[in-house]
Amino acid sequence: MTAARPERPAALSRRGFLGTAGAFALIAGCRSAAEVFASREPRLKFGVASDIHCQYRAFCDDFENALVKFRAAGVDAVVIAGDLADTGSVRELKFVADCWDRVFPGGRGKDGRRVERMFVTGNHDHDGEPMKNSAWRGYYCGDQARIAEDSMALRPGGVAGAWEQCFGEKFEPIYRKNIRGYDFIGAHWCTQNGVDGVEEYMRRAAPTLDPARPFFYVQHCHPRGTVYADWAWGEDDGRSKRALSAFPNAVAFSGHSHFTLTSDWSIWQGEFTSVGTASLSARVAASYGGRENSRAFPGERPHMPQASAADVRQGMIVTVYDDVVRVDRRDFSRGLPLGEPWVFTVPAGAGSPYVPARHAASVGAPAYAVRPGADEVAVSEGAAAHGCDGGVRHVTVSFPVPSPKGDARAFDFEVAVIARYNNVEKIFKVKRALCPSAHLPPSAEVKRAECVFAADELPRPVKRSWTSAGFRFAVTPVSSMGVRGETFYSKEILCT
Repeated sequence: MTAARPERPAALSRRGFLGTAGAFALIAGCRSAAEVFASREPRLKFGVASDIHCQYRAFCDDFENALVKFRAAGVDAVVIAGDLADTGSVRELKFVADCWDRVFPGGRGKDGRRVERMFVTGNHDHDGEPMKNSAWRGYYCGDQARIAEDSMALRPGGVAGAWEQCFGEKFEPIYRKNIRGYDFIGAHWCTQNGVDGVEEYMRRAAPTLDPARPFFYVQHCHPRGTVYADWAWGEDDGRSKRALSAFPNAVAFSGHSHFTLTSDWSIWQGEFTSVGTASLSARVAASYGGRENSRAFPGERPHMPQASAADVRQGMIVTVYDDVVRVDRRDFSRGLPLGEPWVFTVPAGAGSPYVPARHAASVGAPAYAVRPGADEVAVSEGAAAHGCDGGVRHVTVSFPVPSPKGDARAFDFEVAVIARYNNVEKIFKVKRALCPSAHLPPSAEVKRAECVFAADELPRPVKRSWTSAGFRFAVTPVSSMGVRGETFYSKEILCT
């Protein structure tokens, strides 16, 4: 028997709506989310990417590849959340326009349907002047006049003129389009503090936005205090959050930080919905401060090479149904999903699935099928070159990575040195190491990870014969939202 449909269903997680009498209870007999969605008619579909940085041909190829994927999916629009160019040159913006015209000639998809651009500029489009870049200085043979002519910020007409030249459409600091009955608002870069006039713009727009439908807002900076919480790099000063908090049906897309879509912090719900858009240019790994193989904790010297994300090209496809929004995260370099689809209804609110505390609890802790034994933690010594201290003696701790289960996977690991002296144990040193496959699809998860210590970071031997002293390593997998899995230990190593 089909359950009665609520007048406005609460936002439901993917797990939630499959097992409850909510919006999807209308569809009887379906055995999977794929079957549920296959039986429903999309109202709107659009691709999302960000931070293309089209300075080099390879980056333009990645952008074109993403556009081809969007075309194959039958999108009605493409959202780009800033940093189209890398050094702010007209030449780079023209690369972007040419890619678009090759894939969507005349702004049309394969079936002749109109496909809209919802592009906004970022800081690299406005501030990355070619004269600041040695490669471009060489290209122009140091000719400052030619450099200035190709700089969007310096040439006559500025960024607005370059935009109109390359895309053939009027440049408006904040603009709006209606695509298949859904409103999109694009806000171009102003400063790191945010978009000038956005609060007033949203106040004026309020009477004309349908509260019964989601609308989509795009800017480069993250709205402060949404995705990636209070440690995010790339936030504005809070003005966009103030502007959007009156609209629980708003879904905001923002880039700038290049944070990976495998992180569960890439979606946030509160007064509205906010989504981070990652990067198509693979500049990701250095953003995760505090990790030994990313950017070490302030005041510490790293003893590991920085983890690489050179082969990561991320974006998403958003599908809007009558009462549900589905976001599919994709690795375009591999053609693989980056995790479970994010599924929610609007309006957002305290009961939404991606409110951080609820989301963390829903995803849960990374877990091993069988807790690793001490023999599975390998400890090796040597003078192998690591990071910036090639001449220093190191100890490398290698350990297994838990297999992903849904979105529950290890983003990084806490590795602690537990020292024993007589009958007392205490934590001697703690490090965090990013999982080498943290940015990759779950199907590309590595089997093992490691953390490196300098020898002088470990307990020293005790000389008096009546004492006993040793240490062991404690390894704890941690999710992207900080949920800790079960700790396991190495064998004890005597201080000698």
